[in-house]
Amino acid sequence: MNADVPSLSVVFENPRHGTGVHRYSMAIIQALRFASVKFKEYPIKMMQFSFKGKPYGGWISQLIGAHMSGAKGNVVHSTSPQVITTGTNLVTVHDLIRYKFPELYPSSSLDRKYAMRLLQRAIGMERISTVSDHVRNDLMQLYGVADEKIDTVYTFIDRNMFFPDSKNPYPEDGKFHVVTVTDFNPRKKTYDIADSLAGNPDIDLYVIGRKDIWPIQYSRVEAIAKIHRNVHLLGYLTTDVLRSYLSSSDLYIAFSLDEGIGIPPVEAMACGTNVLANDIAVHREFLGTMAFYFRDKEHLADSVMQSLHGKKSREELVSFSKKYSVEATARQILSSYAKIDGRFGRYLENLISS
Repeated sequence: MNADVPSLSVVFENPRHGTGVHRYSMAIIQALRFASVKFKEYPIKMMQFSFKGKPYGGWISQLIGAHMSGAKGNVVHSTSPQVITTGTNLVTVHDLIRYKFPELYPSSSLDRKYAMRLLQRAIGMERISTVSDHVRNDLMQLYGVADEKIDTVYTFIDRNMFFPDSKNPYPEDGKFHVVTVTDFNPRKKTYDIADSLAGNPDIDLYVIGRKDIWPIQYSRVEAIAKIHRNVHLLGYLTTDVLRSYLSSSDLYIAFSLDEGIGIPPVEAMACGTNVLANDIAVHREFLGTMAFYFRDKEHLADSVMQSLHGKKSREELVSFSKKYSVEATARQILSSYAKIDGRFGRYLENLISS
């Protein structure tokens, strides 16, 4: 290899079913390709099972796989703490929800000990990237990580996947069609959305997402749907079908206890759809003044009606979503790499001058 060309390895989880972490990892890889960066990929298989409604096993399988990967380079970027390997000098931290709200996750002493070990390993890396300033601030405030050690690297909206689609899958029934996308993780507050809108004669709620990751939480929402015909569970949808539901929806609802990244509502905006989100830091960071906000479950139903009668234009929403571009992601990640090996700055200079 040319000595003037820095070597890069990207280590990432490779689960059977898509996860937010995997989507982010693929975005980083696409951004590097966009910038014509040469690198090696190390996908780590993730094997996970559900027990009593909670997922188990993924961390252990990733830890073993990462350890055996042999990833080397001037920069070894592990895109989550679970896939840190011996050569890792940059790790991406996606959220601290497990540590802030431990009651939502398996709570055995062994599990808590392992979770903390993962976080401590991540904090000990030469550099850390985060998916949002919200996570960056959490690392600094809760664990004392130095500001200069952390870089925020946003993901981007894939314009080939999320754009206004003319196909309308909703019935012509004179109702407002409201949508949310979820994995039924309890922090997502999907039950609260369904419970707040159940039985509303003017609104039909469409819930999109897999049911097998958090099956107990899914069953609670399913129980509402069996009683109230205005709540519809659509399950997993392909991107083309998802885009049509987002594009023709009157409103997208994002309701969460906490998130590391706030990109799904931005994907709805990229399809021209208005967004109502609960007022938490990460939503404000990603959605700014383009979303409508509500405080809590008690105010959700009224906020939905207010949002439906004060909608922003499709053009405004699509234009706002374009700030999350592949070029912006490429610049941010290359800037982070350059702080480890200055030769990555050449790729960054090429991007800026092109």
